[in-house]
Amino acid sequence: MTESDQPGQAKTGLTLLDDSTLYVRMTTLMAERGAVDSEKASRIIGQAVVLAHYALTHLNVALSPSSDVARGVEAFVLHSADWEIFSIRYGGGRNRLYHVPCLPGKVDRNAPSGATVVGPSESRLVLSSAGYLTDPDLWPLHETTPRSYLFSQACCNHHEAPFTESLAVRPQAGSTNEPGGASPAPAA
Repeated sequence: MTESDQPGQAKTGLTLLDDSTLYVRMTTLMAERGAVDSEKASRIIGQAVVLAHYALTHLNVALSPSSDVARGVEAFVLHSADWEIFSIRYGGGRNRLYHVPCLPGKVDRNAPSGATVVGPSESRLVLSSAGYLTDPDLWPLHETTPRSYLFSQACCNHHEAPFTESLAVRPQAGSTNEPGGASPAPAA
């Protein structure tokens, strides 16, 4: 990333996520499943979060991740509760974030929201122009065909958010991970 690409205080994936534990979990998952080193995995996750944030805060715009960044988006989606929390935080509780894969050989540039799907190289330019920190090495200029895209759309607001904090699996006090181990009785 060069200084000329990033004027002023650019928004980064880690600062937008505001959860270093989740960031590390997603980076670890990306490194283990993506056959990349942890440094590159961290960069990929950062770009996925930036893309998700832009999509949430710009209704009816459909941006496509590059092939590298798409793997980060998929790691984020696997943390579905955290994906939902991120959507609630930045979508104001009304906008929902969607990740839509494109079928191989069948690129439909019309998102369900009616927005035109923007290719990966154009998506990087949109993000950079909007003040997000972009990593040009993860957004090759030759990638113009979307493999997937993210968009957000307003949702009804008559219901409460399903959760408001991370639902990461954590051992309960007094429980054991051993087979047949005692677990505490559920709270009444």
